[in-house]
Formats: sequence, C-alpha cells, structure tokens
Amino acid sequence: MKAEADDNKPNLAVEIGMGKAYFGAGDYSNAEKAFEAAYNIDSDRADIIHYLGEAQMQTGNYSAAVETFRLLVEKEPNNKTAWSKLEQSLRKNKDYMGLFRFFEDRIISAAGNEIEEDYFSSKLIEAVQLTKDDDLIRSTFERFNDTPLGYALDVGYRAYTLFLSDDEESMKALLFDVDNIDALVESAGRFGCYFGEDKEYGEPPGKGIMIFGSDNRNSVVQIYFGEFKNGEPNGTGIGYWGYVNEWDVDGKTRLQKSNTFLESDWKDGIPEGNVIKISDNITYVDGNLEYANKNIETGFYINRLAQGEVWTESHYNNPNNTYGSNVSYRKHFVVDGAPVPFEVRIGGRTVMAYEAHYGNTKNQVNRVNEEACTWCSFKF
Repeated sequence: MKAEADDNKPNLAVEIGMGKAYFGAGDYSNAEKAFEAAYNIDSDRADIIHYLGEAQMQTGNYSAAVETFRLLVEKEPNNKTAWSKLEQSLRKNKDYMGLFRFFEDRIISAAGNEIEEDYFSSKLIEAVQLTKDDDLIRSTFERFNDTPLGYALDVGYRAYTLFLSDDEESMKALLFDVDNIDALVESAGRFGCYFGEDKEYGEPPGKGIMIFGSDNRNSVVQIYFGEFKNGEPNGTGIGYWGYVNEWDVDGKTRLQKSNTFLESDWKDGIPEGNVIKISDNITYVDGNLEYANKNIETGFYINRLAQGEVWTESHYNNPNNTYGSNVSYRKHFVVDGAPVPFEVRIGGRTVMAYEAHYGNTKNQVNRVNEEACTWCSFKF
C-alpha cells in the first residue's frame, strides 16, 4: 500500500499543475479533466475540490459543479467561499428548489447572528419566488408572519398580485399608503425584499416591486415599483425615499418625517426625462402636527441634471400659525442643474430673475429673486 501511495504522489502534483495551467490558458475542458483526475487520486483535499468546481462552472457543467461544491461545503462547513460557490452553481444550474433549500440551510447555520439571519431570509424570499410554486411561496411567507418581516411580505406580495392582475392603481395605493409606509419599510428591514421576475444571477429584471428598509428610526428607506435591469431601476416607475428622525427636547418628543417620491423614466437607477418629484416634510411634537410642507417639483432631467423650466408647487400647513395653510409656486430656469437668470415681468417692468414666486396660481408674479440662486440645486 505504501509503494502505491508513493507512486501516486507525483501524479497528483502533475495533474494539479496541468489543471492550473489549462485553467490559466482558458482551456477549461482539459482543466476539468485534470482536476477530476487529481480528485480521483486524493478526494480529501479541499483545494482540489474547489479547483474542480471552478473548472466545471467554466465549462457550463453546472449540475456537476453543484455536487462538487456541496462536497466542499460538507468538508468545510465554515468556508464562506464554498457556500458562495454553491449558491452560484445552483443559480447557474437554474435549480431554484435547490437554491431555496440552500438558503434554508444558511438561515439555520446563521442562528444567533441577527444580521446574517436577516440577509438569508431576504434571499430565501427571492429564491422561493423563482420556484414559481404558489403554494410554497405562500407557505414560506406565512413562516414569517410572527416576525418583523411579516408585514412587508404581506403588503408586498398583495401589491405584486394586484400588479399582475393589471390593477396598477390599487397596487400603488397599497404600496405607497402614507399612513402605513413607515411600518412597511421598517418591516422590510436592512436587506429588504423583492417581488417580481428574477434570473439566476439574483439581479431582478422586468417589472417588480422592491422594498428596502432598516432596523432603526434614523435611516433612509426605499420603495421602488417599475422595471429593473441589472439589479437597478430602468424604464418607467416610481421610487420612494424616506427619512425618519425622533428625539426628545425639553421633555417633548419631536418626530421629523421626510418622504420623497420620484415618478419618471429611469436609467441605471437614476431618474431621466420628465421627472415629478414630490417631497413631504412633516414635524410632530408629542404626536401633534407642528408643521407640514409638500413640494411638487416638475422638470426635465438628462444625465442626472435638470434642463429648462423647473416648477415647484408648495403646500404649507402650520396649525399654530395665523395663516394656517397656503399654496404657492416657484419657477426656475436651469442649465445643467444650476439656475440661470430668465426674463420675467413684475410690477409693470421686465427683469432678469433667478427665481420667480407666484401665489396660488401661476398667472401673476408677486416676488422675484434677482440674485444668484446659489442655494438651489436640481440634480441627482
């Protein structure tokens, strides 16, 4: 037995060396054969298993790569690279049920690590939708009913179902419900959840809904409905960003909320073309409204920068103020995101202004700013 082992040792080194040489030269078929020969000589070496799996991935032998990387995970259960390669091979093989089981295992292995559990839960939700098994999707979502993620799954899935039934207006009303939007994004958590078509690389294409939140109150949160490509919004859709900040001052609790909606065509995750930007800024003191302001900005954007006329409609509400509430308009003329002077008539004279203010209609200018509008920026 000892002599036989000694005879094999040089062969093992040769096969590994040849495999690496073939792999480096892009000859993946011969690399796979060499690493398979090396594995047959010594099936206990993790590095050989890894090399073999990589070669199988490159030759498109994805089903074999799945089994190879499963062996690697069994041998080294704490090897994160092995887990990652197994996930990648499952996606490439379009083994979505296997991918679902993979993330179930990852959730179990991550027990006690809240961040990892949340991450793998979000990936499990993605994977179960890839199976196209409605019963499994529903039962999987129900598993999260008693967890913080349950509310986001319920709302997101109902919204996506409405979208599939061509009831887009009801979908938007449910998804962007101002009274529930904070609870929705808080439920979605730091890794969020996606509803819609997907592909093996985990990059959502086609139309869908993405909800992204956080686990604390002082954070940015996002919701997006529309078309995705390469994991980013592309095509017509609505994006939402929110910010919540809560603190105590002189024994009173102040709560500031800022919500921004962007409705436009999108290109690589950036609004493009005609853009409607709706911003809500609200302040509560001990639960009572102190101040609310809604701005509706309409402009045309190219490469992140506004061009031409930009109108802003402002709705102001202060219950503690004598004037209560009002509506006003502002006009800018913009070149590459920066305001420039434009001609406007006020009080019977023509002036060059950087900003024109109107009352509750756009018919008459009641105030202008003739100084450089350095504090205004119209870009993403």
